[in-house]
Amino acid sequence: IAYQAHSAMKPDEKNEALDDIDEFHLIKSLSVLKDSDLNWAQRIVDLIKLRAGLLLERQPGVFTFPHRTFQEYLAGAHLASQNNFARCAIELTPQKALWREVILYAVGKLVYVSEELDKPLALVAELCPEKMTNSDLAWWQAWLAGDVLLEIGVKRVNDSAFGRDLLCRVQSRLTSLLEKGKLAPRERNNAGNTLSVLGDPRFNPDQWHLPADET
Repeated sequence: IAYQAHSAMKPDEKNEALDDIDEFHLIKSLSVLKDSDLNWAQRIVDLIKLRAGLLLERQPGVFTFPHRTFQEYLAGAHLASQNNFARCAIELTPQKALWREVILYAVGKLVYVSEELDKPLALVAELCPEKMTNSDLAWWQAWLAGDVLLEIGVKRVNDSAFGRDLLCRVQSRLTSLLEKGKLAPRERNNAGNTLSVLGDPRFNPDQWHLPADET
């Protein structure tokens, strides 16, 4: 339900915006949890109205999630459950900011709840392929690839040869992003912050030494 609600939103809607959920759609969706029992689903909806707080009845017969983050997290949980996770996530990236947090929540669920690294690493490979096109979306995807690696954790990424190769590729791509001035200034600044945590290959701490009188 959260995934469907998020899919109905427009990419340019404000961060706090939420989509409406029709009561009949809600009942029908919940009924599949108990042999398509609509009466059972209606009782659940009545309970939600009175005390659960899982959804808010904005007006009679129309619900929303209580907060945008709640909707994004649950949409991410649904996305994480897809067998073809990497391909599903890639198809969402043209809408950029609308799905960014959802994708990162999905990665977090895979890593920390399911203890699964293959799907998140496969997503990084899709977001930052060896050969890329010089498009705004491709540079944006490279930045997202860096944040996916941060969500996985650099230590976990370095546990496999595939992960180490991806880390080097993303580091190089983000370096090019900064040096070529790609993306909007705020996005480029955030990409730079991501690179600094991943490890900026241009910076070698062994080359930096304070003069003797400053140590």
